[in-house]
Amino acid sequence: MMNVLIVIALGLAVFFSFVAWLNTQTIIRDLTEIKAKLGIVEGEKSTFLDRDIDND
Repeated sequence: MMNVLIVIALGLAVFFSFVAWLNTQTIIRDLTEIKAKLGIVEGEKSTFLDRDIDND
């Protein structure tokens, strides 16, 4: 009985994580459209890896 509950809980966790990923993709798509309408240009963000000595 306990194994069945664990399998159901894991199945629900996988399902809800997929739904959350889909929701995130929808939000990113909407924000991209809003930025395009507002004329906001995506700029390059520098990181510490850009200034790394070994970076060729």
